[in-house]
Amino acid sequence: MVIGIPFLWLFLFFMLPFFIVLKISFAEADVAIPPYTEIYSYVDQKIQLLLNLGNYAMLGDDELYIAAYL
Repeated sequence: MVIGIPFLWLFLFFMLPFFIVLKISFAEADVAIPPYTEIYSYVDQKIQLLLNLGNYAMLGDDELYIAAYL
């Protein structure tokens, strides 16, 4: 219990920025503040998930990224 509280604190402050960056990576770039679109919306009492996988598709399509990985 004594060591659990600091580990929980570290886990929280490590994972929170990770999830923020992950959310931004699935969003589309936009000329606004913040400079990205939302990845979810609530329309007609339904939640819509709008993921942009183009950023990750570019990593697989571009030879530069493949060569850098290998």
